[in-house]
This record gives sequence, structure tokens and C-alpha cells, in this order.
Amino acid sequence: MDPASTMKPSLRNLIIFSSIYLCSSTAWSHDHTENRFYIGVKAGALLADKPKIDSTNTLGLQLEYHFTPNLAIEADYLKGNSEDIPTDDTNMESLAVYGVLRSKNTCYALLKVGFEDDLGTSSILNQKGISLSAGIGAGVILNRRFSIESEYTLINENLTYLGLSFRYGF
Repeated sequence: MDPASTMKPSLRNLIIFSSIYLCSSTAWSHDHTENRFYIGVKAGALLADKPKIDSTNTLGLQLEYHFTPNLAIEADYLKGNSEDIPTDDTNMESLAVYGVLRSKNTCYALLKVGFEDDLGTSSILNQKGISLSAGIGAGVILNRRFSIESEYTLINENLTYLGLSFRYGF
């Protein structure tokens, strides 16, 4: 029996299943506006300008409350450290509160502005306490409850964050 002929039915089934799932997810996506609260898990890369440090093991938590379908308040907690300089002085930890504006669509854009507090006091990363923080990003609604967002955030004058969030709305 030809291996290509045995793969055709399974490939066809995968395409059919994927089409049904994506179509049903798109049909439900308009209901995401009913969700008032979101919780998310974040992962990404923390980038420092001085000294040049990249951290790829940054993890975080996101909590969000929606006032309207477009306007929300978001609290973010991030924690990371750098493998580039193996000392405890390169650990980074922050807590931030943002006002977030999102467009209305299954695929949407976001803009956030707020305040960030460096919970760590790394002298190498020039952490200094509370600073203004801003970010841009985009997201996609997977279905009524789940969404994925990507973001690029200027945490402070020295640190930027590039990451993905997997979010659950209720």
C-alpha cells in the first residue's frame, strides 16, 4: 500500500476538523464582548539596553477588568532573569497597571499606557522604582473564552518586553 494514499484520509480529516473548529471559533468570537474579567499567562523576552541583556525566560500574570468592550484596566506582573550575566543582580520583577484600549474585531489592535513599579532593585538593569510605561500589540479571539495577544511594551527607559499572553475571559 502506498504511504501517500494512507495519509490522504488523515490529512483530509485534519483539514475538515480544523475548518469546523476555526469557523465555529469565528462565529463565537463576537461574544467576547460579554466577558468583563480576564486572566492571562504571559511569556516572552525581556530586553535591556544598558547593559545589553536579553532574557528569554520572563514569565508573568495578567488580570484585567473591562469597563466597555474597548476600554479596560489591566494589572501585569512580570518576573525574569538573564542567562547572559549569571548573577542575582540581573533578576527583574515588576508590577504594572495600565489603561488599555482595544479595537473591536476577531483580530484586534491594542494600545496601553500606565505605571510600572520595579519590585526588584537591580543596579545592573537600572531599576529605579515607579515609571511611566506604554505598549502596543495585537490579538486574536479564538472563541468565546480564549484569546491570544502579542505585545511590545516599553517598561522603563532601559527595559522593553516582547511577549505573548494566553487569556481566559469570564
